[in-house]
This record gives sequence, structure tokens and C-alpha cells, in this order.
Amino acid sequence: MSQESPPRIAPREVRHIKLGRGGRWVDVSLDRGEVHFGFSAVPHEVARTGDREEIRGVFLSKGMKPGVATGFAREVIEFYMQPRTTLWITFARDLLWWCFAEPEVIPLHTYPETGVRMRKTVDGWHHQDRFGHDLRLQTLSTRLTKTAAFRATICRIDSRDYLLRRLNGDDDPAVSDLLAAQQGLRECLATLIQELHWRDFEIMIDLVFARLGWQRVSVVGETMRDVDLVLEQPITRERGLVQVKSAAHREELEQFAEAVEDMGAARAWFVVHSPRTTLGAGEGRLEVWGVEHVARAVEKAGLVEWLIDRFR
Repeated sequence: MSQESPPRIAPREVRHIKLGRGGRWVDVSLDRGEVHFGFSAVPHEVARTGDREEIRGVFLSKGMKPGVATGFAREVIEFYMQPRTTLWITFARDLLWWCFAEPEVIPLHTYPETGVRMRKTVDGWHHQDRFGHDLRLQTLSTRLTKTAAFRATICRIDSRDYLLRRLNGDDDPAVSDLLAAQQGLRECLATLIQELHWRDFEIMIDLVFARLGWQRVSVVGETMRDVDLVLEQPITRERGLVQVKSAAHREELEQFAEAVEDMGAARAWFVVHSPRTTLGAGEGRLEVWGVEHVARAVEKAGLVEWLIDRFR
């Protein structure tokens, strides 16, 4: 029986809210499942009317400039009048948090420990997408996270489509196209790799490890039996061993594993593009690279052009 996908997140409107100056109400809001808000100058009975001019007049009476009073009045009205279908987001604890809030605004009397007023969330604050993946700030585009720098307490989201894609776990169409192209590239690389002369294959693997930060301390093909490359990681001084094969049997892998054990290497790679038997993925410090893994390494090391040149 197939498992149903979690329901999609589809708000009517989206708003970013700062939970107090400097995030002073972040903990009380997130921990209690509430959305706290300030502006103590505006009485609750005035704010709940949604009368823009009356609310603006309160701020003007406090000596605020007309433009500032207008902006503050807008934020108060947004907090009071946005419906249950509005999605609220905020940034805290290195995560993006989101919620839906009940429409009732409740005045509080514990300021500044809490906000002046608050709305209860429908089902708490969330920091994961609909599939349970954390929405960590370092994984989010600055198109979205730059919102945290806005001075307003409440503001619209410019990158609404991007936000909803992330909350729903959807791929960006351009990213999907790129991933498909990348997969096609790797398949083409794998085909070319399997057609390489064995000597070119050894040279390419030597270049791969060099590009990925390993220094060769032996000559390719002129080391001890069962080992083609002895490598060193310059920073950690770890030793690595590599055996390169165009084709290989299980017995050759086992012989290499024994050599790795005898030499006490920290890392080891058995690299083969056309194994004659199933070799598995290796275990412990020994990795087995098949042609798909080699293709990914060639792409990562920037050796696509080098490989193409071997066939021109």
C-alpha cells in the first residue's frame, strides 16, 4: 500500500514577522506556539477596529513623522487583520520557522518579557519542510534570508515562490533541468571512461586524486605489487593507497585489501571501470569505485575536457 504524501502548504498570503526587537520574544513565541507583537502605544480596542486613520493618529500624537506613522499603522493592521490562511515566517536559531495563526488577537500584560499582544498558532511553529527536512539558514537563498534585515516588524516576502517550493520540498525547475543534464553528462563520461586505454585510465585516476587534494608519493605503475599509487594528504599527513584496474576479479580486490592492511594506510581505493564480478562498495577505510563513481570524480575534479581530448 503506497504512503500518501504530506499535504501541501498553500497559504493565501505570506508575511515575515520579527518577534520583538533583537528577537527578544523569539523563545517565548516558539516555545509556547504563539506569535508575539508590540506597539504598546496603540490600545487593543483601537487596533482591533482596523481603522487606519485612527491608528495612524495614535502614532502622530506621539510625535512620529507621517511616513513612519503610516508604516506602523500598516503593521498593526496586518497583525490584527491577516486571516488564518496567512503563513507567518521568522528566522531564529539558525533556522527558518513558519506557522499559521488563529485570527483572535489576545492582549497581554507582561511586557517586556512578552509582547504587548499575541496570536496563538494553529499547530505550533515549524522548522521543517513538509517531508521533515530542516530549513537551515545556510541552505536557503539570500533572496529569502535577506528579509531578516528589513527594518519593518511585518513585511511581505519578495521570494514567495521560492519559499513555497522550499516548504513543499519541490525542486526549482531550473535545478531539475540542470540535474537531468548532469546525469546525462555522467552517463556519457562513463561510456568514454570504459573505452580508455588502460594507461590513460591510470593517468586520469592519478589526476583525479591530485585535483582533489592528494599528493602522489609514488610513481604510477612502478610501486609494489597490488598498489599503483601511494598518496599523502598534505594537511593531515594521512597515507592513501590506490589500485587502478580496467577490469578486475574479486580475488584482486581481496589481495589489495591485504596490502592495505599490511601497510596500515588510513584510506584506500580500488578503482575499476569494468569489473568482471560484483565487487560491492567496499567497507571501512577501503572504498571500491566503479565507473559511475569514477565519472562523478572526473566531473568534480574538472577533468571533463581532459577526457574528451583523449578521443579527439
